[in-house]
Amino acid sequence: MSQHREPKERRKSRRVGTALDVTLAGLGFGAGPVEARAQNLSAGGVYASTPRYFAPLSKVELMLVLPPFGQEAEGGARAPAREDPAAAGTAIRAEGIIVRCDPVDETEERFTLGIAFLNLPPADRDRIEGYVNWRIERSLIESAGS
Repeated sequence: MSQHREPKERRKSRRVGTALDVTLAGLGFGAGPVEARAQNLSAGGVYASTPRYFAPLSKVELMLVLPPFGQEAEGGARAPAREDPAAAGTAIRAEGIIVRCDPVDETEERFTLGIAFLNLPPADRDRIEGYVNWRIERSLIESAGS
């Protein structure tokens, strides 16, 4: 008797759908910055679409800005930075490695990238996790109100 099993989730970090601008710059290939759009984000990496092909295992520098979240985003009083460091929006600069690059369609004019963060500073990892958890919480509250 055969049992159907769902594939085990390999990701270690929770992720959330998003639409954040990301700037990518390759390390060592001399091309200028490339604008991308994040489709989902976790403390482990980002999945984004871009007009440029990036070879798997290429290293990139990336920059994204987390929007305000927490009390400030909800119209509440801003917490002191010590308690809510990401409330005003936070620029995250990181090094990453391309783990996959797939054409969106046959035209090969747009690609989706899976990028794993490398050596992400703990403070930035905490900020991303805080944003992801806040977005998940907001989604649950909104769906409960429907």
